[in-house]
Amino acid sequence: MLKHSRYIAVPIAVAATIAFAACSSSAPSTTTSTKPAEPTGTLTVATVLNDQPALQPIVAAFEKEHPGVTITLTSADTSPYQTTLQTQLSANNGPDVFYTYAGAGNAAGESLLAKAGYLKDLSSESFAAKIPKGIQKLAQYKGKTYVLPMTVGGIGMVFNMDALKSAGLKVPTTYKGVLQLCSDAKAKGKVAFALGAATPSNTQFIDYASIPSLVYAKDANFNTEMANGKATFAGSAGWKTAVAINKTMLEAGCFENSPLGVLYPDAAKMVAGGQALAIVQTQGSIAQLKLDAPSATFQMWPFPTTNNPDDTYMASSIGAEYALNAHAKNPGLAQEFFDYLAQPAQQNAYAMAANSVPAIPNDKSTTPDTIAQIAKYLKAGKTFPYPDPFWPNAKIQAAHLSGIQQLLSGQGSVATVLKGMDAAYAQGGVTG
Repeated sequence: MLKHSRYIAVPIAVAATIAFAACSSSAPSTTTSTKPAEPTGTLTVATVLNDQPALQPIVAAFEKEHPGVTITLTSADTSPYQTTLQTQLSANNGPDVFYTYAGAGNAAGESLLAKAGYLKDLSSESFAAKIPKGIQKLAQYKGKTYVLPMTVGGIGMVFNMDALKSAGLKVPTTYKGVLQLCSDAKAKGKVAFALGAATPSNTQFIDYASIPSLVYAKDANFNTEMANGKATFAGSAGWKTAVAINKTMLEAGCFENSPLGVLYPDAAKMVAGGQALAIVQTQGSIAQLKLDAPSATFQMWPFPTTNNPDDTYMASSIGAEYALNAHAKNPGLAQEFFDYLAQPAQQNAYAMAANSVPAIPNDKSTTPDTIAQIAKYLKAGKTFPYPDPFWPNAKIQAAHLSGIQQLLSGQGSVATVLKGMDAAYAQGGVTG
């Protein structure tokens, strides 16, 4: 998955050192007791911009419990995060603990990084056996577990419900309703959907939100057929429709003026401020929106691609996952923090802050109202994973993103987008 061209450093605390001294005139005791040494040192942790609000309190809590530890937390938009992480790891200068992605569909994909030897094998960790079967393979490479899934999330329309209500409009349940919302919002002086297409990763979400309904609901074996050479993007009616929706929405005035000149953070501020009613994004974007508008109400809804609400499925998969650097500068401390992150209390806190649910269920987890629709569709069995974890290399996603930008600029077409993705797919890559 894909969201600034540099990391944003977020120092959490300053290290404190406690020196103990003792003296006594009495004879030394014949018995001694030893306590485990408190961890000390520095640690680097990296995540994506949307998930930084969820991770930062956990980092701060760990530091408070371990006053000899200093953690530097960094975050960045998805596209620069992925390329920067790959560069850092290849130079043996990567963060000790970091956010990654299922599969091999982008430069920070777990399978790519595991194959390169950058990730520590976590198969023997206690949490590994507790990962639900539905997402187990997404956390693995060649049968071994390399990541800790933190949340299960989704992709859909994230609405500023206050702005929507103030405009006298409602959440659309059909594709016709989506286009009508664009028209009605414009008449009210509002933007229906902020896009922020200057951030390449933002151009993927309309497609990702559409593919479950248009492709997988009709052919659940599409990814296998692609892998076996029996299907292509260009030959898929569902993929053609999904890509075409971007152009149709642009022509219908659904987006802000010149979306290719707007970065994701600015698009998010439009939604938070009520200038735009919604954005098609991951559920993790809600945490970022809440930073700009703490009192506003945000909710995620499925993106309808047909005129029959019963045909709508949602994209849902691992929302956030973290890996342990196999070459961490402070491996003991990195492991201790990772174990802390895996505890149910931290899983629940992270999920609540990220407007999601814990990937590894526990008896105290809850579902925020903001993503009630994800829970509803999961329960109904009307979800499918994101497409990119099943792609063999990161070039496919790059072709997808650049292709959509060209489509929005008028320099490309639906056909060129899909042919470019097929050409990248044919180059093969990581399996397992």
